Amino acid sequence: MGGGGKSDKVVIDVGANVGDSALFFANKGYNVIGFEPVHSFYEVALKNIKLNPNLEKRIKLINKGVSDKKETIHINYNFVGDGGASSFGESLYECEVETLTIKDILNEFNIKNPYLLKMDCEGCENPIICNCDLSMFDKIIFEYHTILTGLCHEKLVDRLEKQGFKISKIEGNKEIGVIHLDKEDNLI
Repeated sequence: MGGGGKSDKVVIDVGANVGDSALFFANKGYNVIGFEPVHSFYEVALKNIKLNPNLEKRIKLINKGVSDKKETIHINYNFVGDGGASSFGESLYECEVETLTIKDILNEFNIKNPYLLKMDCEGCENPIICNCDLSMFDKIIFEYHTILTGLCHEKLVDRLEKQGFKISKIEGNKEIGVIHLDKEDNLI
């Protein structure tokens, strides 16, 4: 593929929603594989990506969820201002979706050195972080949802630190926020 530039690096976008993050990373020169389980959000993401033909070739969008095991799950969601969907809590709508694991994704798309794992998936980050080896990534950005899941973000960070990551940035409070982590050897 080339000389190790951004165009060789792959971002896995778990919770692609309407495609804004995928477009952001593609615009920065990365290749993006995005996963959005809620079909209506997936359709909006496809339209948004098509509005950006110069970036479209860098983005592959999949209408599935990501979890710690391959299975069919029920997703509860609402159409609210933040466009959120979750497998936790009360919601107006429900859909059934297939999930893939990180290992499935890396194998299916023949990704040897994934660069960044971005997770904004309203609670699905917990089983992924707690039960999956993510040490092959250079960076992880995830939104945590203690209010939805009951699992404090410190436990998630502890799990990732055991895989060689260190916090580079944290925003939010004890209930909800975003954490950026880098491999220890990338912090220099």
